[in-house]
Amino acid sequence: WKQKDFPSETIRSKVEFYHPKENQVNIRIISGPVSAQYTLDDLYKENQQKIDSYFRTNYPNGVFTITKGEMGEYQAIIQRNSIPELLEQEIVMTVNKGLAYSIAFSAPTKTQFDSYYPTFQKFLQSFVVLETGKIFSDEEIQATLVAKYKRLAELHEQVGRIEEALQFVEMGLSLDPNNAELIAMKERLQ
Repeated sequence: WKQKDFPSETIRSKVEFYHPKENQVNIRIISGPVSAQYTLDDLYKENQQKIDSYFRTNYPNGVFTITKGEMGEYQAIIQRNSIPELLEQEIVMTVNKGLAYSIAFSAPTKTQFDSYYPTFQKFLQSFVVLETGKIFSDEEIQATLVAKYKRLAELHEQVGRIEEALQFVEMGLSLDPNNAELIAMKERLQ
């Protein structure tokens, strides 16, 4: 497996491991700050909403589930996304002390997914949630939310859901009214 870093991710951390012969088979880890009050139930509701508003609408032949489970000693959310001939994916998410973690395993086919799934399970068993004790500032949390709304707006724009994209742009601008990227996106979408 090879590692791909994302140095432009300055607020959250993101790294991806991909199979050298099948680079669409990958494990992606993202961690980022959330408010201290953000819970696993909040994470569940947020991802259920994303499934309902984005995935089921844009991929009506797909099967999408979200359940509560465990990742080692931590309670977790487990999301399965199956879009025939396009994507097989499992995402394990948890929240701990102001950090949200997302660990996703993706493959383009069910055969590849099943073949490499034991590797993903071993990866999850060895994953350690950091006990940093760092308290994130309101500015860091706000910047993370603005970046999230920008990514969601871009996703909705890519599939032609302009009204929803504009809603996410507005959500981002409500937190950061001078954000040049969101302002430009809003002008482009209107």
